[in-house]
Amino acid sequence: MGFMSNQFHIEHEGHIIEVEAIGSTRGKTSYCLILDNERVDQTEATFGTCKLRGKLPSNDSKSPQPFVIRIKVGIFSESCTLEIGERSFKLARNK
Repeated sequence: MGFMSNQFHIEHEGHIIEVEAIGSTRGKTSYCLILDNERVDQTEATFGTCKLRGKLPSNDSKSPQPFVIRIKVGIFSESCTLEIGERSFKLARNK
């Protein structure tokens, strides 16, 4: 069980994208990507940069659009950025 938990979110083109960060006593933090209330990717990190990957469903007949969540982990901070093609959007931290 984790001893700390953070959540980040963004709404993009009608979809809710969330990242849940759960720290542990082992020193690593587990990151889970949630797209429209469905878990789609997971990774662990201590420090540095890690990525979560998913595909954003299209509202028209186009195929799903791949995206990356880039997570930067520091000693006292972490941030998440949604990257779709050349565009990037910062995720907000839930309070």
